[in-house]
Amino acid sequence: MSMRVVLSVRRLNGDAIQLDAVKTWTLAELKEAISAVAAVPACEQRLVSAGQEVKCARALSDVLDTDQQDVEMMLLRRPPEQAKWLSLIETDNAHLADLPVDMRGDREIVMAAVQRRGDSLRDAAHELRSDADIVLAAMCSCVQSLSYAEDVLLNDRTFVSTAVNQDGRALEYADNKFKADKNIVLAAVNQYGFMLEHASQELRRDKEVVVQTVRQTGIALQYAAMNLAADRDVAIEAVRNNGAALEFVADALRFDRDIVTTAVRQDASALRWAAAELRADKHVVLLAVARSGEMLELADSSLQNDHEVVCTAVRNAGASLKYASPELRGDREIVLEAVKQHGAVL
Repeated sequence: MSMRVVLSVRRLNGDAIQLDAVKTWTLAELKEAISAVAAVPACEQRLVSAGQEVKCARALSDVLDTDQQDVEMMLLRRPPEQAKWLSLIETDNAHLADLPVDMRGDREIVMAAVQRRGDSLRDAAHELRSDADIVLAAMCSCVQSLSYAEDVLLNDRTFVSTAVNQDGRALEYADNKFKADKNIVLAAVNQYGFMLEHASQELRRDKEVVVQTVRQTGIALQYAAMNLAADRDVAIEAVRNNGAALEFVADALRFDRDIVTTAVRQDASALRWAAAELRADKHVVLLAVARSGEMLELADSSLQNDHEVVCTAVRNAGASLKYASPELRGDREIVLEAVKQHGAVL
């Protein structure tokens, strides 16, 4: 298959130039070749193929049919002033705030600016801060750029739904009515559980929403309504995702052995949030110190004097010897295990 192609580039006035091109040429190489023949600077060229402007092609072959040997494109020329500023933006040699006011209202320039720095939206003309495509492009690099979007967008369900599906953190900037929209909130929390903080009070009381949230981010349980922090099913899901979520379950559930065991298996440090009676439960404490010997510090004093528990702890972290009872800190077997794990423990 030939890699060469005859390219006909036609201007608006009907004039055309012929190029013997190579399909592997990049867009930049193609523009340089056109510039050499047509005396139009590359930065001022806009090439249109099959009704679409060629912008992002890695190679000429990206915009050609597989066997295409003869290609026609339209050459449009952008104003020199626009070309100058667009080039500076695209090479990161200027920020949108540096541009003349009329250039900050140029859609192509603003799009290029926000694709590089989303917060450039702040300096765009008013009408472009309500342009959905531009705002969504800004979000890709900086979701906080939504704070500069016009209210007309943040009050539009289609836009908000699209934005939240693109990045769940967009929920924070949406109008309050969408923070009470279950489908939109679910789309947000399934990506970023912490977005439950921005959901309506009603949805923070919705078990389906909260379960989906804590399956994604267990410690987002802190934003759930109190009735769901006291719901055993919700608590299990939360600590299964992140043991540290035990901090946010209702006090009564910190006495629940299954919940505490699940939490400690996921994160040994969850032991600190267990009820005192479960910090005296040998099975629970053994799970914790086997994962992190330092958790011996959180165990009930009776277990800090338990040979099996302390031995398990020092095998994991020799330095945990300091949390053992005075009696076991003098136990030869335990001391040897601690030294074996951490030579400088004594």
